Amino acid sequence: SRLEQMLADTTAVFTPSTMSEMVLNVTGVLFASNADSGGAGLQAAADRIRVAATKIAKDQGLDMDVAAGQAAAITKYTVDLLQFANNVLNEGYLSTTTISTKVNDNMLVMDDSFASSVDYKTNTAQSQAALFDGFDASILERSNPLLVKAGEMAAISGAVYLPNILPETLHKYGHAVVANGTTADIAWLVTDSIMYDDYVEGNGSPKLVRTVTLRGYDASDANVDRERLVTEVCNATRYSLENNGVDVHIGLMGIAQDLYEELAPFIDQTSSSHKIILNGHSIGGSLSNLLLLLLCMDRGAKYVKDRVANVFTFGSPPVAVLNEPDHVIFERARGIEGYCGILDAFGLPGSLVQGFLQPWDPVTRLFSEIDALYPLVDDMGEDGLTPWVNGPPRTLRPIVRQLFESLEVWPKMRTNYELTGGCKYVFIGTPHLLLPEPSRYLTDRLVSVNLAVPPIDTVLKAEATQLVPMLQKAFPLDEFSISLVSVALRSFIHHFHPAYGLAMEDHVMGNPSKSENALKEAEKDARESDFVKDIFGIRT
Repeated sequence: SRLEQMLADTTAVFTPSTMSEMVLNVTGVLFASNADSGGAGLQAAADRIRVAATKIAKDQGLDMDVAAGQAAAITKYTVDLLQFANNVLNEGYLSTTTISTKVNDNMLVMDDSFASSVDYKTNTAQSQAALFDGFDASILERSNPLLVKAGEMAAISGAVYLPNILPETLHKYGHAVVANGTTADIAWLVTDSIMYDDYVEGNGSPKLVRTVTLRGYDASDANVDRERLVTEVCNATRYSLENNGVDVHIGLMGIAQDLYEELAPFIDQTSSSHKIILNGHSIGGSLSNLLLLLLCMDRGAKYVKDRVANVFTFGSPPVAVLNEPDHVIFERARGIEGYCGILDAFGLPGSLVQGFLQPWDPVTRLFSEIDALYPLVDDMGEDGLTPWVNGPPRTLRPIVRQLFESLEVWPKMRTNYELTGGCKYVFIGTPHLLLPEPSRYLTDRLVSVNLAVPPIDTVLKAEATQLVPMLQKAFPLDEFSISLVSVALRSFIHHFHPAYGLAMEDHVMGNPSKSENALKEAEKDARESDFVKDIFGIRT
């Protein structure tokens, strides 16, 4: 189709190498000129722009002061943008030395300033900072045993989406199927395997580990009630748990309770020396977190700390929040590495849950304070059913209208989501950002047309309390940007399970080219599926 061809052509032009070369060339010209002129080059260029703008304004009878101010703002924006791009290309995601551990208010507003403090009069920057300097973050090596285990869990979390679970994927990692089934419209898989302490082979005696993997929403599965499941996902009302100050997503908690009743016998069948892993992609990961909380409420924190090795989540929306002011939570977290207020309320360490996010995946922001999708449901017609009757044209308007209005349960679902979607749930556990090569990041950040999921270059471990400002700083996504065709398509593809399973598996195995080819095939399959073509109207 014309749309696909346009996106493909633009993506071909704006490759990461092209973006890097363009940034470096332009910056080299500007700043070399600045250096040659004793620091006056950029200032002279800015002055010439202001003079030209003032002359044009005078000739056209416009306000000369306003024109000069706008010219100055454009000049500064350009210099800031180049400095930002240069920092990413030269410094990467994280410096070897930490500049600051304080997350300040200025770091939350990068859209306009690109977090730059360049003085173009002297060509000096207050800091040559990597993208995430100032946050408490660290880079995981490919060989990190926890990351290798996460790659295994990501592959299995993707395997449960296949019509017939491929035994090759399971046997490759030494997993044997114990049982599989569907409960409350969620497919699940129970497997057994062997693990060593800290996931390091030969470290201690081998232990049996029972893994419970939960599938996320699968639009192609006609054997479950998809409309009922979507309705429960949208029913995000806060539900209070016991007296520990934690609220959870009521719709998914109801499903988690059904799953817990079904799956508890598989936990009881293991001995006291066996370990348990909970695992899932998308809402499968969210439900795994809720199963962990249910297990703790039922059997106590000591049981969970003794028996549960980890919970692994991939591209999962947050579904819990503390009933305390943010400043109280941040004060309690100060100086505690890996602190998670929700797990702490249950007497559990933040390291128990290991979550992995593709940073452009909008589903990981659902129901949070930076949910880019929730505001799109906030403009109903007088009938209370027709979404987005006002405002500018947006790609998602006809798309989601067609989807929603075709559902018999849409009126109820719309009411649930409109009234309860903005619950400001937060991430549980220890988050990890799956980052591409820096020049590819710049392409995605500044051009936003490359739809394919890139091979993972860096896995950045972060703090749960800092995840929102990190995403706001480096990966801004709002209801308007996500309404663009390219961004909407990219959002879907970057949440699709191969963006986690294939990408992470090949990252830890050191096969980026294999990962890139596999992801391209997965992206092609996603784009050519009837479901995606019907949604985005991109049939040829």
